[in-house]
Amino acid sequence: MTARAERLIDVLRREQDKIVDLWLATTGYANGQRDHGAVLLAAAITAAERNGDELQIDGPENKGLWELMSALTIEEFFRLVAQLKEAVFSHLSANHASELDGEQICQINRGFDRVFLAMVNGYTSRAIRFIGILNHDLRSPLQAIMAAAGLLQRLGGTEQQQRLIGSILSSGQRAGRLIEDMLDFAQIRLGGLPIRPAEMDLHALAREVVGEVQLGHPQRKIELQCEGDGKGRWDADRIAQVMANLLRNAAHYSPPDTPIRMTIRDLGDAVQLSVHNEPPPIDPRLLPYLFMPMLGGMKQGRADKGLGLGLYIVKRIVMASGGTVDVHSTETDGTTFTVTLPRQSLAS
Repeated sequence: MTARAERLIDVLRREQDKIVDLWLATTGYANGQRDHGAVLLAAAITAAERNGDELQIDGPENKGLWELMSALTIEEFFRLVAQLKEAVFSHLSANHASELDGEQICQINRGFDRVFLAMVNGYTSRAIRFIGILNHDLRSPLQAIMAAAGLLQRLGGTEQQQRLIGSILSSGQRAGRLIEDMLDFAQIRLGGLPIRPAEMDLHALAREVVGEVQLGHPQRKIELQCEGDGKGRWDADRIAQVMANLLRNAAHYSPPDTPIRMTIRDLGDAVQLSVHNEPPPIDPRLLPYLFMPMLGGMKQGRADKGLGLGLYIVKRIVMASGGTVDVHSTETDGTTFTVTLPRQSLAS
């Protein structure tokens, strides 16, 4: 940092009140909102002074920024940053033009940018944490509904009653998967999915998962082919999630009278898991976006009313396990998702 830049920061620190006054005068905000501008300006000056240090808004020294995030929507905060930067440079141009140069302007901009980025991360983390808490709290009433519906199904009743109960159970299962996807999404965004590998047999797991998915899609033919050695160290619950998501995806986006095939192959130090379904293929324009959250639900020329998290979660689980996932989809070959997993899965 140059001596001139240090003096300019001292000027900004000394004249904060004047800059906030200018911001209030040019924006028309009430004086009661003065603290918002003062907190942001002080944080931007400190961030510019510290230069490369990472800014953490949840630390005790940034209590004001945390309160600012609680007081403003993200749109209001964006507007505040732009207006306050304009007030800073208007004040400096009018009163300290001879002290300005490109290096100092960049330094001040970087200070605002670092505060901006920290606050955006804060807004995102808070929203995702809220989603996680909300979905966690939804589990209990859903479990009660499913338990009651299951009891009613076992008690019997008329054909019409059994159809209604079956509809409740089917809808409850979809809601349960949605909750699990949202919990996983929140967990990924807040720090990644935990992977707890243990010795297991992929072939035995695949038979269990195929049986479960088959119960949910009794009209579909799901074939399983296992080759070679299926033993290794993986997180069984997470790999089961990968299998189930790929199978349900195939069932949802292929003709109902065509088979779905899952194949597990021995590659020596790795195992390859593939799920294939018949055409029509995935629109080539959508292939680059399949594994993106909220975007992957647009497939095969029609909108999926789901959140589009299934394939995103598949990829994150596979990556966290040290593996890869690819997709091949053509009019002649149909669609095949291929997962390659090293026998020694990465631990979280």
